[in-house]
Amino acid sequence: MDWTSLFGPAVVAAGVSGFISIVSMIISARAARQLHSDKLQFDREQTQRKIESDISLAERKFQADQDLAERKLSFDKLIAERKFRYDTDLHDHQRRVELAEQALTAVHEAKGALRFALIPARFDVEYSTRKSQAEESIIQQNNRDFYFLPIQRLIPYDELFSKFYSLSFAFIAHFGEAAGEPFEEIFRVHQEIITSAKILVDTVPGGEDEYQNWSHMNEPLRSTLGWGPVVQNRDKL
Repeated sequence: MDWTSLFGPAVVAAGVSGFISIVSMIISARAARQLHSDKLQFDREQTQRKIESDISLAERKFQADQDLAERKLSFDKLIAERKFRYDTDLHDHQRRVELAEQALTAVHEAKGALRFALIPARFDVEYSTRKSQAEESIIQQNNRDFYFLPIQRLIPYDELFSKFYSLSFAFIAHFGEAAGEPFEEIFRVHQEIITSAKILVDTVPGGEDEYQNWSHMNEPLRSTLGWGPVVQNRDKL
């Protein structure tokens, strides 16, 4: 019996089987590598998409935050401007009210001082602070002291009229030129009183006969003080 006839087909079959196994292993390995490569590619693509998505989301969030910050800044600026205008208007209103109260008080005080200065009589407690001259007669000295009374009575109010003068500028600045007319009228009366009294003191004569003629000639000045036949400033106050 020939043993080779028996082993030949078996060897061939085993070789074919081994070849098929080897081919199968190669195919399986290639398939596994391809699958692994495809998975890696998919993972890379997914990672790239996620990165791009995160970047896009971050950019949109940044833009949204920036827009929100700009809107908040604009809103805060608008609120600050409105608050500033409100505070300014409130301050101006309070300042006007304060000036009006000060002006009202100052006007009444000034008018009271002027009325007191124009009283055509000397009180017992009033003594002349005018320095008399050696050549004055008794009549002339008494007359000069009498006409000096308005000046003497206004001296204690110098500070009042100084503040009154300063207040007029602030009052006009807030209320306009027309609002300064009462101040100007009081200034005018004040100056007229001082000027008229000084002229009368300087020019009053020492004799009775001369005084009568002088008094007639200076009626306008005496009337300015409210001491003449025509009363001017005292009734206006």
